[in-house]
Amino acid sequence: MVQNTLRGPDWRKIQVSLEIAVEFVEFLNIDLADTGVYQIRAGLKCDGKVPHCIEVSSCPRKRSQGTTEQPANGSFSSSSYVQQEFLPSGNLFKVRHQQQRIKLQDVLLYRVFLLVNPLNIEESVTKTEFTLSLDIVHVERDGDETTKTSVGERTMKFFIKHGGLHFHRPVLFGYSNFCQLSLSVHGTLIALQEPYRRFQYEVRPSSTWKREAVPKVIDIVSHSSMNLIIFGTTEVYERAENLPELHAAKKRMVAMCRFLIAALEALQAKYIELQHMTDENYSLDVKSLMDCPLQLGLCTSEIEAASDREALIETGQKLVTQMAGEIVRIWTNFVDAFLGCLTVSQYLMEVFREAQLRRLGEGVFLLDHHKSYLLAKHESGVILARHDNVWDLLKRSKYYTDLPALPVACLETDGRPCDIPCIFEDRYYHIEPEVRSEDGTSQPPPLTRLDPMLLNGAGHGDRFGGLKESDIANALNGIIASDENLKDSVKLKSVRRIDDASISSAPSLGSPSGSTNGSSLSLSTTANGTPSHTPLSSKRSSSPREVRSSGQLREHDRSWMKEECSLTEMLRGDPVVPYVASESGLKVETFLLADKTDEEVAFQCGKAAFKDRCLKVFNGLLFSDYPLPNATHSCAKLQCVRQSGKVHLIICVHGLEGTHEDMKLVRTYLERALPMHTIDFLMSHSVNGNTTYRNMEHLTETFVCEILDYLASLDKLPEKISFIGHSLGALLVRAAIAHPAMEPYHACLHSFLSFCGPHFGLINNPSKIVTTGLWIFLKWRKAESLTQLALRDDPDMRNSFIYKLSERDAMHHFHYILLVSSAQDHYAPYYSARLEPFPTSSSSSGRSDGRDSTVTLQNEMARNILEPISRNQKTKIIRYDIRVPTEGAGMPDNITGRLAHIAVIDSEIFLEKFMTVNVQYFV
Repeated sequence: MVQNTLRGPDWRKIQVSLEIAVEFVEFLNIDLADTGVYQIRAGLKCDGKVPHCIEVSSCPRKRSQGTTEQPANGSFSSSSYVQQEFLPSGNLFKVRHQQQRIKLQDVLLYRVFLLVNPLNIEESVTKTEFTLSLDIVHVERDGDETTKTSVGERTMKFFIKHGGLHFHRPVLFGYSNFCQLSLSVHGTLIALQEPYRRFQYEVRPSSTWKREAVPKVIDIVSHSSMNLIIFGTTEVYERAENLPELHAAKKRMVAMCRFLIAALEALQAKYIELQHMTDENYSLDVKSLMDCPLQLGLCTSEIEAASDREALIETGQKLVTQMAGEIVRIWTNFVDAFLGCLTVSQYLMEVFREAQLRRLGEGVFLLDHHKSYLLAKHESGVILARHDNVWDLLKRSKYYTDLPALPVACLETDGRPCDIPCIFEDRYYHIEPEVRSEDGTSQPPPLTRLDPMLLNGAGHGDRFGGLKESDIANALNGIIASDENLKDSVKLKSVRRIDDASISSAPSLGSPSGSTNGSSLSLSTTANGTPSHTPLSSKRSSSPREVRSSGQLREHDRSWMKEECSLTEMLRGDPVVPYVASESGLKVETFLLADKTDEEVAFQCGKAAFKDRCLKVFNGLLFSDYPLPNATHSCAKLQCVRQSGKVHLIICVHGLEGTHEDMKLVRTYLERALPMHTIDFLMSHSVNGNTTYRNMEHLTETFVCEILDYLASLDKLPEKISFIGHSLGALLVRAAIAHPAMEPYHACLHSFLSFCGPHFGLINNPSKIVTTGLWIFLKWRKAESLTQLALRDDPDMRNSFIYKLSERDAMHHFHYILLVSSAQDHYAPYYSARLEPFPTSSSSSGRSDGRDSTVTLQNEMARNILEPISRNQKTKIIRYDIRVPTEGAGMPDNITGRLAHIAVIDSEIFLEKFMTVNVQYFV
């Protein structure tokens, strides 16, 4: 280690003191391989380029009344701060069974000292990145020897911004050892002072070939005094007539005071917001709080009154010390009052969930269609081309590359912007025409009115089963109402081109807040329960701040909990005011802090620019621009068990050559998305490995027997039964529900999620590589299921298993059908996975030999399956197009499409995003 002493005007530095509290709140054992004793270790680092010193201490665990609980042996427990030279750890805890929740409430307190340039204190501190390394270890004792084995590691990244840091989040660990740790992180600025510590920083080799080498650690000591910090020199020759330097010194002194007072204001505001949530008497007296804007004015006056160098230094030291003392007083009370308080952790958890939903909603594009478009051949190619254009725009836009991270980010699960997939969601539902009353006014359609459906495909003439395009357009125009002050009202020209019509003034993509010309849309309800369209400006009686902190759900928020809504119904709500946690705190307005950081402003500008360009090729909506539909039922309650009541059984089926372990991530993230709901999973294991190559009839019988045996073992029949199938598993689900033995359970069917399932088989695959590989594989090995997927199990393809299955399909018994596909997936053809007719413009790519054309065959199967779905009003079908970033992926996986085919069940980043924004279909 190299030691240096920093001296002279060029090395003037100021010491910034920060305190960071890390609280381990709760541990959840999802699927650890071994039970026994575990421990959590945590190490804090900061940007090595900034000279720093880190000390750590542990806060005694809060004891419940009437208990004498002490920290367990082997834990790090120190009442004083020591330099962090090892990984401090929390108390030992014992894991006994799966789904066990363990209350931890261990607190590690870190003091971080930074050595920064006094000319740029604020920027240096707020841009210093902190890294919190978490390690869960299994502790085993054999006599006197103790062995610690790591079972999962995660890396958390965060910054201490102007308003401090107060955040809670769950962190998921491992794949073979699934567990979850809930932790809170609080941090604030404490003081600005003359350096008196020994600091370290890292220097990396400048040569390119040495950049991977271990950086050199340099140990330094700075002797900067307040004289040097403010004036840049230690020589006392300053005279009163040297006004420019005195004025610059006063300006720096005011900036230092403002930085401290802003931190104090933010800490006071957070304290008041949380203080009513603790049972203990830690409330602050309002009279004892400092009026920060007034105090800044007083500090500025005192500094300006200093007439010479000595007076300015004395005044500055006094003010900085006073402000630091007040921050320490509030921070000490904050740690005592709120760390270890489950109510505060729960409130911060809900704030995290809202922020996570907003972030995951970025890059999710929504577009609604009339249900008669399920069989529209000419629309299939148009939709795919539109998705390609938006995806190309998205990858090059600042909107995605500048996507802000969460305040406490976990790169392994949150992902970087370049790792996050894009989701296109096309929803098909009924659109009712408006009813004209005798006085000529339009009335919303009655809810019981049936919508005429197209029974022989879409696109014949200008009518849809007796329903005119103009009627449907009028119905949509009635839903998408605009403020009377809006000059350019929203009009949809026709349903045939509803998704690519020019809607230049639509409020959906006009501005980041989802409004145009300052107007917003809202929903009011008439006496008979039908929605009416009232401008929000005419009903809002309180300020947005009052609405945000009211803690009351709006009417359309409640409807999201009960049933799925169309995008046009989302437009009825106010996209400005998001969901608020039920136990909301008292918000206190701050005057010295900006509402948004520079990163947030840059992101919003990039998003607005992207939407302006996106309007030219896509007329859909962004999920993140509208009220969050599922924040209320997707937030876990700490120290609470799942609801006991009606059970929702979800059956998961893997694909070819797979095992039930393949669907473990799907189950985990769905459980995380619905933590308080009673969900039971059946992970199918009756068909595993090489047995998946047997014929589909045998696989179906085996799968049905497994389901019936499981249902017979239950004490009570589940209220709902849903299926999730990947690849071949999606076909097994369809075959199983069409089996006669499953007919008694059709009334329980709820949702069917198909991940890249080849519902029309493997015909019309545009990938020559995959087609050739399949042909070679079938020549080399007998694989009956693959032969049936290729529709080669009978000379007449209309007698094949896949075609016969389409004639007796029973999917119309589901309430929701979710079809996940990807244009990057060449294993399951795109239109086959979407249950979509092959586009007429691309028919030449199929095998054309008259009646036996594979394109004709695919379209016949589409009609067999989709017509019953179209006739059933209760069934809603959603088609997804997933785009996965391919940077860094292996060439074979990218070319063959295996990357996208497997990512839907293997990517933690995708599954968290997908399950979070679509969880309402499993409620």
